[in-house]
Amino acid sequence: MIDAAVGTTFNPMEHEALSMLPHAEIAQGCVVNQFRKGWKLGGKIVRPAQVIVSSGAPAPEAAPETAAQED
Repeated sequence: MIDAAVGTTFNPMEHEALSMLPHAEIAQGCVVNQFRKGWKLGGKIVRPAQVIVSSGAPAPEAAPETAAQED
């Protein structure tokens, strides 16, 4: 079985990235969630693990612009 535990570094040789998701606690390029297990047979990959990968911390939200009030 291919290890695709949460927080492990994404490895394109063993993992298939299905999506990227901003995550404040998991570093960019690390696995956020395993969608489907991967398998090896005799040292060769039969099926890569399907994973969702962190794109890093979400961008801070911009403060909404206030409308200028006419006096």
